[in-house]
Amino acid sequence: MCRFRETTFELLGGVTELNFNLLNWGDDGAVQLAVVLPLCAKLTRLDLMDTQLGDKGAAALAGAIKGSGVVKKLALNGNHIGDAGAAAFADALRVNGALTELALRINQIGEDAKSKLQEAVQGRSGFDLGL
Repeated sequence: MCRFRETTFELLGGVTELNFNLLNWGDDGAVQLAVVLPLCAKLTRLDLMDTQLGDKGAAALAGAIKGSGVVKKLALNGNHIGDAGAAAFADALRVNGALTELALRINQIGEDAKSKLQEAVQGRSGFDLGL
């Protein structure tokens, strides 16, 4: 399990892209990342593919981006995100106007939850929703 420190992310305040693919953080790592994510004021792209996160981690990340201008592109392919995590992102997308790309391929999201995500971004020109 990884532990983030706020001071670490304050030092990364000017970073625009972070790639944590394949680190097997799981939900605990995603929850910790969600707490410090707002400190990365210039972050535009966050890659968390194949990090073993599930609904709890997805909900934490969705909460961090809800109403935030942080992160424009979020890649979460190849995780264990199910309907509850997808619902959290659908809720966040109804409020967040900054996110322009959300990749959720190769997860465990059902058709109803996929429809809710699609409805949440309906009418947002240029939004790339990868399901």
